Amino acid sequence: MVEPTTIRVMVFGEAGAGKTVYLAGMFRQLSVARPDSIITLHTREVDRLKLNRIYTDVVNPRLHDFPATTTWVADPWHFTCQFTNQHGTFYPMAVEYLDYDGRMLDPIHGELEMSDDDVDADPGLQQLYAYRDRADAYLILIDGLKLLRMLCGAPELEHWLENYLGQQLQVIERRQDHTGRRPPLHLVITKWDLLDGRVIDGEPVTLDTIAQLLTRQGIFADHLERRFHDKDRPVRLIPVSVTGPFAAFDEQTGRVVKVPGQPVIPCNVDIPFAALLPDILRWRLDQMVTDLRSPADERTVERLRRSALLLRSARGLTDSVRSPLGGWITRKLLARGVGTSASARTATAEITKGLLDQLGVYFDNRERLARERLATVEEEHRRRLQAITTEREAFALMVESYIAHLDDFEDRHPGSVLTAGVPA
Repeated sequence: MVEPTTIRVMVFGEAGAGKTVYLAGMFRQLSVARPDSIITLHTREVDRLKLNRIYTDVVNPRLHDFPATTTWVADPWHFTCQFTNQHGTFYPMAVEYLDYDGRMLDPIHGELEMSDDDVDADPGLQQLYAYRDRADAYLILIDGLKLLRMLCGAPELEHWLENYLGQQLQVIERRQDHTGRRPPLHLVITKWDLLDGRVIDGEPVTLDTIAQLLTRQGIFADHLERRFHDKDRPVRLIPVSVTGPFAAFDEQTGRVVKVPGQPVIPCNVDIPFAALLPDILRWRLDQMVTDLRSPADERTVERLRRSALLLRSARGLTDSVRSPLGGWITRKLLARGVGTSASARTATAEITKGLLDQLGVYFDNRERLARERLATVEEEHRRRLQAITTEREAFALMVESYIAHLDDFEDRHPGSVLTAGVPA
């Protein structure tokens, strides 16, 4: 067997953010063939047993606590993508993730309080830094529990998010290639079930809520603006949950607890993995295009980029239309001298409802068509799967499948693509 190309992924995550639990949930989701899957993930037998044990402990209602955090640095988890058909078994790609104690992200000023000499002499930290500086893609895990407490006004978390993002972005800036572009970056909100739909200050939390919170962090907003200026690939915002309603926020203790009797329903744990290959390939393609492109081609590509951004902005209407639409109509009525009488307010409400109903029908139909398209694509992929005879064909089909999967995800979560400092 020819060794497949390996993609190295650096996962940033504080202690307790859920790095190991996320990887265990991802492996559980992708290691068994499903109707819409092209590949399955495989790993060393000892790692398979470790990951299964972690996942089992997470979802075991008889174990009161969740698994302990990772101790110091471990060898990378190495996953091989595999599928088998009548022509044989193919291994188009491999992916590895380094797992480590989240306290290692700041060993000097954090809980560890290590000296400069200790940091320089520690082999685990040196392994972490070497892996970090040659990664092909970066995942920043943002702890959903901390986000919830921050949104609820916990004073000790007032500047947590900006400081945390800033420290990781410093590292990513060093990884620019010779064209000045940065590798793909995905922000993964862990424990999403704690946040999704929770009412805070009278408003339900949505992905758009989190996107706007992120873009209010000055250093992150500047990073997005710079990526846009440098024509980097946009940043993805992906909400994930390994457990779904099986885990819940305990208001009295402020901790995440298991809820026996509730089902385990994973949410989006496969999306960060599916996004890796298309985004890395586009990054590499951008590198080649930058080296070869003529001035005329530059203008053409820029027009296409602007068109894509315009379409994404239109798609983002669904996340934000309800709250500002009534106010917008009221302002228009005022501008025309209609006033704000009771009858005018009633008319505004009726007009708003009518427009939203029309938009609802439109987007319901759009979602239906998107799902029908996705079903057609998946059926075509299953047909082609049986015709694969080479690693190259396997790789191409995997890329196409992941792109279709991402398109469906973006249709359902239009606020998941960030660029130029705002949800796209």
